[in-house]
Amino acid sequence: MRTLLRGLLRILQALPFVLAVAAVVLWLWARDGRGGSVTRSGWTRSSTRVDHRVFIAAAWDGRAGLRWYGDRYSGEGLARGEQYYAGQFSKGPNWEAQPGPRWSDDHTWPHQWLSLRWDYVNAPGPGGVTTHWRSVTAPTGHIAAAAAAYPVARLLLLTARWMRGRRLARIGHCRRCGYDLRATPDAPAAGGPLLDRCPECGTIRQAAAIAAAH
Repeated sequence: MRTLLRGLLRILQALPFVLAVAAVVLWLWARDGRGGSVTRSGWTRSSTRVDHRVFIAAAWDGRAGLRWYGDRYSGEGLARGEQYYAGQFSKGPNWEAQPGPRWSDDHTWPHQWLSLRWDYVNAPGPGGVTTHWRSVTAPTGHIAAAAAAYPVARLLLLTARWMRGRRLARIGHCRRCGYDLRATPDAPAAGGPLLDRCPECGTIRQAAAIAAAH
């Protein structure tokens, strides 16, 4: 059980780095008119309504976004929804990859904060048809920067800790907590003895660990 938890923890720690790499690749790919989209669509039916749902993830020409929309047929529109449902070759979820929509060109965004744009519609229409719509889009460069913020900060922190540990080890201190491991005041300069284990935090000195391994 402990091994499983340790493995899950490592996966969670690596996930931000994987997402950052994916976001940078997306930013480099969806530029200068390039891009594409992945669409998932499907139909569901009950005794009182028929639903058609579509999900689109797209990146095109420097922007990426998600879009959820669908139509609900109920009441007067139930018969029409039943016809559409019966005419579908596949009722379950369908996946399709294709050139993506131009997020900046094909839609007027009523809500915007900085470079983030979004909209939402839930409008009952005539004949018992209700249309719902959710969309959000942002520049791929901003997505890449946000995704890379934590990994970059993490790498800088680890580098700073490593450099601090090397500096402390050179002067005869514990690499982890900074405790003075010198058996004599001038031990590092004179090559004198150092404690093999830190009495403060229990960390084994690197040279002692190497000697013990051999």
